[in-house]
Amino acid sequence: MKFRWIVSFLCIPFFLYPTVSWGQKKQIIIKSREAKVYAKPAQGQRNASEVLMTLKNGSEVHAVGALKTGWVKIKVELNPGFSFDGWVYKSDLGVKGAKPTPVAKRNPRAVAPKKPTQVSRRSPPVSSSSKLDQFFESPSTKKKKKKKKEKRVRKTKEKSSSMGQFAFLDQKLRLGAAPLFSLHQYSFASTSEPIKYLLSGAGAEIDIRYEALRVMDGKLGIETELGASYVIYNAKTALNDTNGDNFLNLDAKNKAFALGLKINGRYALSSGDNPLTLIGSLGFQHFHFISDDIIDNTDTPLGLFVDQKINSLIFGLGGDIPLKEGIAMNVGVDALLLNTVKESPNGSSGNDPKSTLGYAPYLQLRYALFGKHHVTLKYRMNFQSIQFSGTSTQRVNASLEDAKVKSNYHMVSLGYQYRF
Repeated sequence: MKFRWIVSFLCIPFFLYPTVSWGQKKQIIIKSREAKVYAKPAQGQRNASEVLMTLKNGSEVHAVGALKTGWVKIKVELNPGFSFDGWVYKSDLGVKGAKPTPVAKRNPRAVAPKKPTQVSRRSPPVSSSSKLDQFFESPSTKKKKKKKKEKRVRKTKEKSSSMGQFAFLDQKLRLGAAPLFSLHQYSFASTSEPIKYLLSGAGAEIDIRYEALRVMDGKLGIETELGASYVIYNAKTALNDTNGDNFLNLDAKNKAFALGLKINGRYALSSGDNPLTLIGSLGFQHFHFISDDIIDNTDTPLGLFVDQKINSLIFGLGGDIPLKEGIAMNVGVDALLLNTVKESPNGSSGNDPKSTLGYAPYLQLRYALFGKHHVTLKYRMNFQSIQFSGTSTQRVNASLEDAKVKSNYHMVSLGYQYRF
């Protein structure tokens, strides 16, 4: 009986310190490049304990105990007379002289297994296994989605950069069409009573623009603009006899045709979808008023409406002004220079016509409906003042000396524009 008690007493240290017995048979070393030795396992999520020292690869230690979380208590002997206890993570420890685990040859046809989720060997100790989840990288698609989103944004920025970052250059070709309403004011005057009339009519216009060149890192765009309009003016005219009595009411269908070609230089002062843009223009305009004159009861033209052609050189200045998102205003004025004037019948208003003043201001609002579809609201005026010399032919039973003709057209249109 006494012998059994003695044997039991001798076995107690073995059960209390199992790692000590293992450490006596095999020498424990630091197998990682370096390992930090902590004073004690931390309580909570973060390791706030003191780092006693850092051991290098191959340093010999004695294992004293271990926690379920993977942290091992070790004894470090600095010299025969001094040693201390500390804590390291189990992945930093190895057995001296142990052979490395052989690596199997990889079959190139085999599908590589998914990399298992691992906890970092530098992770601090925790009080329970449930708190280990914070150190694991859970598979999530959020990062992938974020990368894809960033990739899309990057592509958009690269595309915007390659296009010069100016919206008006991204769409090289623009096609526009619109119905329009027009008023035509005309006066023929000298020292005597002037001849005046006001016509109203309706028609249509088209506008084609094409970007031909882009320079200065995309800030300056050279654009070709071609525009044409056609208007019909219906007028009811009452003819009176020599006594002033009305004897006939007639309809006159006058027409106006305009054709313009301009080269626009567009310099962007800002970036974005609707950049602030300065526009300079140089071009040519042809304007033709096609008269439908009144014929009296003797088959003689009355001379009220006269056919007129005016060719002009255009020099313009304007700009695009952003107002709100998707809304921009285009405003400017074209000066009509070096005008050539021709009337039919010849000499109706006099001889040697000279244009003293010509200008064409314009204002347009543009709204982006969706995508490449835009709506435009436009106003344009075309004014010409022409000085004649000599005596005119009989016009409405009157001949004038050195007469001046003023012709003014007002046009308003609500149209559609498609940008390729």
